[in-house]
Amino acid sequence: MNISVTVQLQTKERIRRVCSRLGYNIGRDAASGRYTLTRRRTLGSNYLADIKRILLKSPGCIFDVGAHEGDSAVTFLEAFPTATIYSFEPDPDTYNRLQENLKHKRQVHPVNSALGHHDGTQLFFRNRSDQTNSLLSAAPTAREFLTSNDLMDLRSTTTVAVRTLDSFCRENGISSIDLLKLDTQGYELNVLNGATEVLARLVPLIYLEVSFVSYYDNQPLFPDVYSYLFTRGYRMTQLYETGFQTHNYLVAANALFVHESLGRVTRTHGALPGESDDRRMVWRS
Repeated sequence: MNISVTVQLQTKERIRRVCSRLGYNIGRDAASGRYTLTRRRTLGSNYLADIKRILLKSPGCIFDVGAHEGDSAVTFLEAFPTATIYSFEPDPDTYNRLQENLKHKRQVHPVNSALGHHDGTQLFFRNRSDQTNSLLSAAPTAREFLTSNDLMDLRSTTTVAVRTLDSFCRENGISSIDLLKLDTQGYELNVLNGATEVLARLVPLIYLEVSFVSYYDNQPLFPDVYSYLFTRGYRMTQLYETGFQTHNYLVAANALFVHESLGRVTRTHGALPGESDDRRMVWRS
């Protein structure tokens, strides 16, 4: 190989590595021979930042399904201070704490109900750790995947109200949801089955807990949830809050799904305010 060609290739490779470390990709236009420098889109490290980056704005309406004591609602308000949030919590004791914690947050609307695939009532399982409470009973295999064996030991049961997302939105005149967050301890697919009208109108982002092992009886696992959303036009952005506390493989995580209509990067950069993503010519071959 000609020495000058070798030097040129080595120089280009050094430039490529430097640009990569700085967060840029190099592309080449076949027609003009020009090389362009483009800031790499970084998704996956922070789901709140990713939500804003994908929407190119803060979400206006958030459904926080499985709100527990309100921590998630507070997190959303800190990241998206202009959002309106509907926080659903079925357990009566936990709901009382939710109301107390959010009583000064006028943008948050607590709802003492579960969401599911039908309207009515259902038996609710209350465990030693109330964060594991569910409309599903604990699976015999659950203990294997818990940091403490007794977290899902049954404490009591109660009957709770169950609504579908479709009927709730119809009755409350809600026409659009920017972000649907689901943390319903294995009941996520049932919630989605009760949201066919809402999903048909397009919910751009869905952030939900997914499981790769069975914590609950008859619990849909990640492949079931993924397949359901994929066939309805949703594509997975990333897994978050994965953790490996009990095994050297994933047992659960949170997943962000974006509807394919928003999934394509059609702009040259898609930067958030204050960021610079402009394309610049580097060299011509």
